[in-house]
Amino acid sequence: MAADRELAAVQAVALRADAKADAALDVLANRHGYLTVLGYCRLTGRRVCERTAGRHGRELSARCRRQGITIGRSGSERYGYVNSYPAEVIAAYFSNAGLPAVLTRHAS
Repeated sequence: MAADRELAAVQAVALRADAKADAALDVLANRHGYLTVLGYCRLTGRRVCERTAGRHGRELSARCRRQGITIGRSGSERYGYVNSYPAEVIAAYFSNAGLPAVLTRHAS
């Protein structure tokens, strides 16, 4: 039915908008230009599971340490805190052409 498809499409748009709003609030709560892996992924429409986010976080942490870049902390209900990274660093990491696509974007 056309009405069901239309309703599903509207609900999908609302869910994406909600995810972006959550990510924006995460960024605002941090207030320092730092993003968590999950916050960045939500903001850019990438879907990652916690395990994959953890792998990205460990790699980002190692890169930041090697380059002397300060790693931030963001509160987490589940873990107490998670690391956060400068927005330009995390954006460059995820835009790196050598990063396997399966780690950055999952099929919807």
